[in-house]
Amino acid sequence: MDQEIIVNYACGWCGNPTDKDGNLLNEQDFLNWKPENLEAVHGECCLDKETEKMLITRDMAIDAGDLSLEGQIY
Repeated sequence: MDQEIIVNYACGWCGNPTDKDGNLLNEQDFLNWKPENLEAVHGECCLDKETEKMLITRDMAIDAGDLSLEGQIY
């Protein structure tokens, strides 16, 4: 039986699974991955979007003191 990979991070732009630093996971490692409680990070797959708008993560919303901001684009 294939091992299920739990992914904790994903690119906030395209949704590709990443590690906590935004490095893409090896495709073979996430063929059967199950996203659960993902934290959006700036993935290396979308570095060209660095100057564009960002997805507001839960941590950002907590820092701002307004949880309703989570998931919005800034």
